[in-house]
Amino acid sequence: MATLPDLNLIQSSLAGHRLVRDVALLERGQVRLETCFLYPDGSSIDVFIVQEQTPSLFPSLKVSDLGQTTAWLLDFQVKPWLSKKRLTMLEDALRTYQVSRDGGALEVPLESLDQLTDAVVRLGQACIRV
Repeated sequence: MATLPDLNLIQSSLAGHRLVRDVALLERGQVRLETCFLYPDGSSIDVFIVQEQTPSLFPSLKVSDLGQTTAWLLDFQVKPWLSKKRLTMLEDALRTYQVSRDGGALEVPLESLDQLTDAVVRLGQACIRV
């Protein structure tokens, strides 16, 4: 998939799933999915469908938290990479849900919209656990 799919196509692929409360196209071109997952403070976990930024012959899509989980932790002075125990817990959570980390962002590759619900669930669970 080279470019972001049409917003209506994304919404129809999520039809019948109560996991996503809202779908919105952002100014920068990402699609924001407001999930029913919550951070401990009660704010919703948003995930985003974004196009890979690296130049490639076949650009791909991914579902990312755009670093919001890491930012949430930093707001509470929690730095999971500072101790070996915390880093191990972080890596275990990401491995369990098959989520990768790119800097502070948590990500799941998205090869087709058929995988969108699974990607949103896995990424949302990883955000909660981290």
